[in-house]
Amino acid sequence: MDESHDGSTRTLVNHLSTTNGPVTIINSYLPADGTHDKEADYESNLDEVYEIISKYKQNSTIIWMGDMNGSLTRIKPNKNDKLLRRFCEENNLTSMLAQESTPTFYHFNGQATSQIDHIMTLQYQEPSILNVQVNVRPPANTGSHDVVHARLTAQPTDQRHNKTKSIV
Repeated sequence: MDESHDGSTRTLVNHLSTTNGPVTIINSYLPADGTHDKEADYESNLDEVYEIISKYKQNSTIIWMGDMNGSLTRIKPNKNDKLLRRFCEENNLTSMLAQESTPTFYHFNGQATSQIDHIMTLQYQEPSILNVQVNVRPPANTGSHDVVHARLTAQPTDQRHNKTKSIV
C-alpha cells in the first residue's frame, strides 16, 4: 500500500495494487454539524474528495470511507446530510453497507443515533469488491462510533516482485 500526497489533515489517500487491478482508498473525517463555519468546511472537504475521485477513477477502483458526519438515511436530514446526499448523487457514489438502517454513531446523551460512518464506491465499480458490515455495539467498544469494516475480494499484490500477498 502506498500513501499518496493527495489529501489533507481530514482526508488520507492510499493506493493498493490487487489481483483485480489498482484500488484507491480515500479515508475522510468530515466536519461535524455544529462546528464553526461547518457548511463551508464540509463543502470544501467534499470538493477535495471530488478532485481525488476525478483524478483516479479512470484507472482505479475507488473506495471512499470514514466518518462523514452526514447520513444517507436520516428521515429529517440536516445540512451535512443534504450536502452528502447531493454529493453522492452527483458523483454516482453508493453506500456499501448491508444494514442501511444500522446506526454507527451513538450520541453521548443516549437519546440519538445515526449512521454517519460509511464505506462507499462508485456505482459502476460496486460488484464484489467489498463485504461491508457494522460491528454493532461489541462489549469492548466504549466509544461513540461502531466499527464499520470491509473486506476486499481481491488479493493485494507486491508489484516489486510480482507476488500475491495477504494482509491481515
